[in-house]
Amino acid sequence: PVVSSGPPPPDGAKDPSKNLPSISPNKEADAKGAAAQQPKKSFVLDLDRICGVKLETGGRCMRTIDCKAHTQLAKREVLGRSRPYDELLAERKMFKASQQAATLASAGGGGAMSLR
Repeated sequence: PVVSSGPPPPDGAKDPSKNLPSISPNKEADAKGAAAQQPKKSFVLDLDRICGVKLETGGRCMRTIDCKAHTQLAKREVLGRSRPYDELLAERKMFKASQQAATLASAGGGGAMSLR
């Protein structure tokens, strides 16, 4: 069966193709697409600050040097640190202790004993 389109609509009559909604690009999708296409910023692994143990996936553990997921032995075997692992760990522990002391001091901390 052949369907004829019939005579053209008279002037002033609505064209059915003009009733269709216009397709406008999604600006949010464009912004996300542009961000995804930009190359990632390259960074240098700071093996003095991160765990750095090689993972099964081929990458490295990006947790801090006091990571609980890997043994100290595995962290000692990481190549590329500027100083021995034990020195870096001691430095990290001192930093955390000083940070915690500053937090307690700024909070007016007497600890649990101040509750009495």
